[in-house]
Amino acid sequence: MKYILLFSILFCFSLNSQAQEKAADENPYETELIFTSQDKDYLQLWHYEQVLQMDLNQEGRDNYLSLLNYYTYKMSRLGLKKYGYTDAERNSKFNDLVDDLNTDMKDLLSPADYKIHKESFKKIEKLVKDKRNWD
Repeated sequence: MKYILLFSILFCFSLNSQAQEKAADENPYETELIFTSQDKDYLQLWHYEQVLQMDLNQEGRDNYLSLLNYYTYKMSRLGLKKYGYTDAERNSKFNDLVDDLNTDMKDLLSPADYKIHKESFKKIEKLVKDKRNWD
């Protein structure tokens, strides 16, 4: 069961990175990455351990990871130059997506699981903000 979950997490994040790599291949100067490949690798393994702490069945894990992947993909696209966001606008939009993610997770998860999600994603959020010098 753990291997299936690990594979699912890695698969979700690999789809996200492949989509970013494809966009970067088309024009490598068109995107400023929010999550680097190294960040994603670290976060996949670390977050996998956090998910195992949750009291979720396989369907619950799939739903959780699907929703998480959806929002992290949207966050990763904030750096596309076609949007023309300033750094402050990217920070604001990132915060909005974190709020939306947490709202959706609150509806999906039990209070105990939501607490685990909130604490673990708070660390991811801090990593991104520290790296980008966002307050």
